[in-house]
Amino acid sequence: MVVSSRSSPRRRGVALACMVGIQVAAIRYDLAVPAFIVLSIVALVLFGTREKWDGEASAYSVCNNGRRLPGQFTAEQFDAQLRGIPPPDDAMMLGRPETKAARKPVAVASEEEREARRRLRAAAAEQRSKTTTTTPPKL
Repeated sequence: MVVSSRSSPRRRGVALACMVGIQVAAIRYDLAVPAFIVLSIVALVLFGTREKWDGEASAYSVCNNGRRLPGQFTAEQFDAQLRGIPPPDDAMMLGRPETKAARKPVAVASEEEREARRRLRAAAAEQRSKTTTTTPPKL
């Protein structure tokens, strides 16, 4: 991997020397604090930016052309967890749109299964209502 530098070390040294000179002059004229704040912001801009390495991914997915980082927790994964379905595949994680053919079919319960579940829920609700109204709560 090759790192391309936007400015040479000599140019950075000259910029740093100028900033120190400005700070010394600001101290002389009792403007040390405002000059320090302004020079700190300038230093962040001058020395804080660098070019990315070849193949390096940014921490901000906006800068990665829609690619997601490995291990990134997404809204699609959260939605799948809430619905109790398998998480989306890697094609979805890489930012490619999911096709209808790639979707996994959701199991649909038969009418008999739904009716059996309704009867079980009704029986459980009836049992709960009988136990809560007839017996006092135990302390």
